[in-house]
Amino acid sequence: MSVYQSDTFTDTDGTLLSAHGGWTLDGGSTGDLKIVSNVVTANGINTAGVYTANTAPGGNSHLVKGDLMATDASSKSQLYGQCTGMGANWYRLYGSVFLDWVLEKSVSGTVTSIGSYSGPMNVNQFYAIQMELRGGVSQKVTIDGTLRISTTDTA
Repeated sequence: MSVYQSDTFTDTDGTLLSAHGGWTLDGGSTGDLKIVSNVVTANGINTAGVYTANTAPGGNSHLVKGDLMATDASSKSQLYGQCTGMGANWYRLYGSVFLDWVLEKSVSGTVTSIGSYSGPMNVNQFYAIQMELRGGVSQKVTIDGTLRISTTDTA
């Protein structure tokens, strides 16, 4: 698979992700995120920012990588793949201190859980996430190098 978007988020602390370049804040989001110490973080309480890459990927098979962390006991960290907008189609993996890891999909705005892994996040610990999304045929999620979710959802 080709790399179509890569970012180390190297910028001045406090820079809003929308001003950083390469990313567009989705209209369904409740707020902008900011960069602190080369990490994207919430810009206030109850901030949910979803971004799409400004570079469109080719094909319908994608490998999405990112590091997720819960900053406190009420945090919920999420990584999206194949996102065409919040009201449309996407895959999302989320985890939190108080919930399992859950893989969901949205088709025309209808959200369905398609897989999960029992193992909550620890506060202030990074988790290396990899989502392998194979053209609506198979989806695999690796957490810290170990395959945790594998599904053949094709709907």
